[in-house]
Amino acid sequence: MSCLWTSSSLVESSIDEEPVSKMWATSISIIAMSLPKTLVIIETDPRTSARPAEAIRIAAGIGVWKKTDVTLLLRGPVAGYSLQEYADELVDEDNFTRYLPLVAESPCPIYVEDSFTDLKALEGSPWKYEIISAAKTAGLVRAHDYLIRL
Repeated sequence: MSCLWTSSSLVESSIDEEPVSKMWATSISIIAMSLPKTLVIIETDPRTSARPAEAIRIAAGIGVWKKTDVTLLLRGPVAGYSLQEYADELVDEDNFTRYLPLVAESPCPIYVEDSFTDLKALEGSPWKYEIISAAKTAGLVRAHDYLIRL
């Protein structure tokens, strides 16, 4: 969350009931401004493509800027394997090992669309995730300002 600082109060000083001068007294107000939201969608198989690892690296990189809130969505029949317990079975495993913990620190869970049906593969996963429907996926897309799809 970012803040905008403003100055606002006008104070009159007076002697013997006569206004002598006007001066601005500074009072600080904080107006909360929400950050833009970025949704990173992974739709490819991390066991055969380096694109999911690159998407996670990008999500972690833009997340540390604190200029946007980043949400990760794993969509399709194979993208959920990105969260499996052993990264050594994935292409470009180093990106998963280094950057997935940064993405997982977000207050939002990592979303996995219910089109990924091999939930048994995620039983030992150390990452918090939430299974969502295709309808909720559509809602996520609408709720975000920016979209990165790999």
